[in-house]
Amino acid sequence: MLHSAIANLLRNALKYTAVRQPRCVVSLRDSGRHGGRSRSQTACGGITATNWATLFEPYARGDDVAARQRDGLGLGLAIAEQAAEAHGGTLSVRNVTATGCVFELRVPRAAPSGAP
Repeated sequence: MLHSAIANLLRNALKYTAVRQPRCVVSLRDSGRHGGRSRSQTACGGITATNWATLFEPYARGDDVAARQRDGLGLGLAIAEQAAEAHGGTLSVRNVTATGCVFELRVPRAAPSGAP
């Protein structure tokens, strides 16, 4: 499920980057006893206020014409969020002024085998 979540985030990052040759910055980090963190930063221009409320809902594809012309069903972020939650984690997003947005997937470290 985590593979699917990261793959969907990367696919969206490349698909919605508003430049001719998209570049996506991805980082994976071990956050010690708190688990792992994956971040993807894109040059998508940011998420509009009207899209913010439905961003993680199934079949949400954005309200602009360019978003509607891209392939896909609008399930990627919903799948990524469900995967994060299934692993006890979270998926969040924040706009980066005049650039795009950063998606952050956080999952807790798995408890050692036999732990309570």
